[in-house]
Amino acid sequence: MLTPLEQLEQVANDDFHLLDAVGPAEFSTVHLLELREQAVERLTEFDRRKKINLMIGCTSVGWVFAFATAWYCQNIWLALAAIAGLLFSLTAFLAGAWMLAKKYTSRGELLHPIELIDAELSQR
Repeated sequence: MLTPLEQLEQVANDDFHLLDAVGPAEFSTVHLLELREQAVERLTEFDRRKKINLMIGCTSVGWVFAFATAWYCQNIWLALAAIAGLLFSLTAFLAGAWMLAKKYTSRGELLHPIELIDAELSQR
């Protein structure tokens, strides 16, 4: 757990928070380019993790079909295994969604600094 002073220091060292607070005009062009590169990396990482999480969630549909097929064939053990797989997939999907929400606020929040920087660089 961070102390209030450590939390304040962490916010003060966040360039993206500072960019939003004072505006991009206060940053040098080199620094803006570095911040833009970092923002694009964060957006790419968010998109990659979201895509993986959605693929995990989509596997639950396959588990439902596996359960239905096993039930139709009257294979109880395979049906139980399919239910276990379904529960695992749904749990992994929900955990992934929770971790994405905890680490990243939203895709729009990740796009905002890129838009600010691009607008400032086009003016310069």
